[in-house]
Amino acid sequence: FTPANFATIVENSSVSVKVTNNYVPDAYDASTLFTFTKTLTSNGIALTNKTFEFVAHLADENGELSHNRESVMHGRVTVNSGIGAVAIDFDELKLSQTGTYYYLVTEAVGSDGGIYYDSTEFLISFEVYDDGSGQLKLKENTVALKARANVDQDWTAAADWNFENIY
Repeated sequence: FTPANFATIVENSSVSVKVTNNYVPDAYDASTLFTFTKTLTSNGIALTNKTFEFVAHLADENGELSHNRESVMHGRVTVNSGIGAVAIDFDELKLSQTGTYYYLVTEAVGSDGGIYYDSTEFLISFEVYDDGSGQLKLKENTVALKARANVDQDWTAAADWNFENIY
């Protein structure tokens, strides 16, 4: 059977051909939304090259964690005391479906003695849509940030995307 034979077979019979196209838009990189910073404050003691780790878990609108382990993103920053807020570098987060997403962002408690680790929890929400031309995009005016000092408190709107550590 060759392509030339196929034309003859189709010409002499009633064969229907079904062509199926699959539409899969390009994923959206949501890591660009995670614009958190870290500040390290000390009482006159110079602290250098301190590394802090952060985790962003897929959650629901109440901050309850998803059981999808693949939806975890990690962040890391190395800071010195007294230099102000430093951007936290988060892993890439490719989203391949439309919808409203919620991520709970927390600082991982380290083992450096004398450092108070920030217990603030941030809940970031945003909506991703399909623009119809093969791209998933962020829907305008849907990014919101809420915070709470600990699990026992209610969520409040947050304007500050900063974690602060004190030595």
